[in-house]
Amino acid sequence: MKVCPSCGKSGLPFVGPFCVECFSKQSLVEVQAKNLEITLCPRCLRFKSGSAWVGFTPDIVEKLVVHKSRSRYPFSAKVSFTQGKQFFLVTAKFHLKAEGHDLVQERHFEIPLVKNVCMECNRQAGGYKEIIVQLRGDEKRAESALKRIEREIEGKTFWKTERKKTGGADLTAGSKNVVLSAVQQLRKPFSMSRKLMGVRDGKKLFLVTVLIEF
Repeated sequence: MKVCPSCGKSGLPFVGPFCVECFSKQSLVEVQAKNLEITLCPRCLRFKSGSAWVGFTPDIVEKLVVHKSRSRYPFSAKVSFTQGKQFFLVTAKFHLKAEGHDLVQERHFEIPLVKNVCMECNRQAGGYKEIIVQLRGDEKRAESALKRIEREIEGKTFWKTERKKTGGADLTAGSKNVVLSAVQQLRKPFSMSRKLMGVRDGKKLFLVTVLIEF
C-alpha cells in the first residue's frame, strides 16, 4: 500500500509520491509579485491595459494576476481586491488540475498603483488637436448632430465644444480618426480640408477641418 512520505498516511488519493492533502499544501503557483503594477492616469482616471488606456473594470486586475502567475499545472483564478491610494490589496484563489484532482490555493499580495499621465492627457495639456468639426445652419439639427458625435467619441479621445453666437458649434478633438468615424455615422454630406501644422518624427502633421451644414 502506498504511504505518503510527508504525513505517513495511506489509503488516500495520491498526486505523485504525496497524498493529495500534503500535495495541496505545497506551493503550486508562483505569483511574480515584484513585476506586478497597475498604471493610472491621474487626470482622466483611466487605467493602462496592455497598450490601451481604458475605464476601470475588475477583469483588469484578474487578467494581470493570471498573466503574471506560473504553475506546472493548468489553472484559473478568481480575484477579489480592495483599492487603496497606493496599492490594490488582492486575494487570488487559484483552481488547479493536478493528475485529475481539483485543488485550490489562495494567495494574498499587493499590487502597486503607479500614476502616469497618459498620452491623450499630455496632448490635451499641450493644446494638441487633430480635427475641428464645424456644425452650421439649422440650430436644432446642428445641436442634435453635435450630441451624437459627443456620445460616439466619449472615452475614445479628448475634445472641447464651443457654441457660436451666430449659430452652430465647433468641436475640437485630439483624434481625427475617432471623430471622422463619428461624423460618417451621421450619414450627412460634409466637406473637409487639411492644414499643415508641422512635422514630428519625419511625419507631416495636419489639422483637419470638417464642415457640416444643415
